[in-house]
Amino acid sequence: MTYRVMQDWIKECGIKKHITFHCFRHTYASLQLELGTDIYTVQHLLNHKNVSTTQIYASHADPKTREAADRIRLTNVKMEMQENENINVNAETKRKKEKGKSKK
Repeated sequence: MTYRVMQDWIKECGIKKHITFHCFRHTYASLQLELGTDIYTVQHLLNHKNVSTTQIYASHADPKTREAADRIRLTNVKMEMQENENINVNAETKRKKEKGKSKK
């Protein structure tokens, strides 16, 4: 695959983000391994002379690595931050009400 072919494919898929050839190749290899393609086939697809070069991508395909990465979701972090903000706002409102009552 050439850079131009990759860019055309990305455009056809509706992807707006700039993706380098290196990033595309890395993602392709990682996904192949993650989906069960054996390492020697991926080595051949990437034209690596040594399987040790391909093994770099295999660490990303490790189920424990994926499990650890999946524990944190941006939506979970955002929801937790909103909950904490709501707690802080409610506490501040309560303090202001109590302060107003004590002045009377």
